[in-house]
Amino acid sequence: MSGENTSIDTPTPSEFISEEDRHVLDLIKMKRALAASNVEKIDLQYNNIVLQLTIKYGLKEKDGITEQGAIVRTSQVEGT
Repeated sequence: MSGENTSIDTPTPSEFISEEDRHVLDLIKMKRALAASNVEKIDLQYNNIVLQLTIKYGLKEKDGITEQGAIVRTSQVEGT
């Protein structure tokens, strides 16, 4: 065993994309990371607004707000 080569051979690249293409690729990677960051911020803002509206209008867990802004009080219907 002492004479065996146990290292893993990693191929050496013989071709590369152009510098211009590499810059384009790097730019789109940065844009993708920024977009992901923005989505996270928007999600936090959305959750914050929903929490504020829940408190303001006294909404319960199963209550909701429609796309048109109507309050649907499911908890009131169940309690009746």
